[in-house]
Amino acid sequence: MKIYDDLTKIFSDNWFHRKYHGGIFEIEEEGKQATVKKVELEYHGQLMSIDNAILTKTDFLFPTDENTISGMPKLQHGCDRVLIIEQKEQKYIVFIELKSDYTKENIRKAERQLCASYLRVMVLLNCLNDFDLHQYKKCGIIISHPIDKETITRIQKTNNVNKKLTRYEKQCLVFASSKPKNFPISKTYSLLGKLPIKDCLCFDALPTFHFNINQEASSGRFNLNEVLDKL
Repeated sequence: MKIYDDLTKIFSDNWFHRKYHGGIFEIEEEGKQATVKKVELEYHGQLMSIDNAILTKTDFLFPTDENTISGMPKLQHGCDRVLIIEQKEQKYIVFIELKSDYTKENIRKAERQLCASYLRVMVLLNCLNDFDLHQYKKCGIIISHPIDKETITRIQKTNNVNKKLTRYEKQCLVFASSKPKNFPISKTYSLLGKLPIKDCLCFDALPTFHFNINQEASSGRFNLNEVLDKL
């Protein structure tokens, strides 16, 4: 992968890991209290992972949540892993965040982590002379236990009587599907458009999907092409 070769000519190769010929990529949750401990992601083609330590070790560059100006994005956040995949002459950048319980707070935080990671990774990649963002399809994936049935039933009843749903309720209905469906994060919702940054460092809309870990399990396996084929 040329992007790997270019990055490791500038930065330590400790932060970038590549795999060839498809296979399984594992992500393990480091938090001791997490009930989702590990996911296995099946991929095809070539894969490069960007270690999330690149994000955690550079948190100091950004204001804390408490010191972030009101109405601006909170950037001292990072997702669990960023993957760059090349297959069938198509390139993808995938931002992945693991959560345990499906709650409003957890999903909101996951979206914040995806958005902050997007900006921070794009700052890194856009230093490369040959990096062309337009060659890549981008998406976010949130992985957690499923939303509880009582909440879904309540939202469905509200929807059935034509009452207006909140953004979170609409998102719940999409993410509750047995197959991954896209609920995009808009540029407006991400707040990235409020920053004095180049257009190439933010998105108009980031397609975002959800994978369900069985409620009784602490790990799961998913095929990334279920998402990539939808981009």
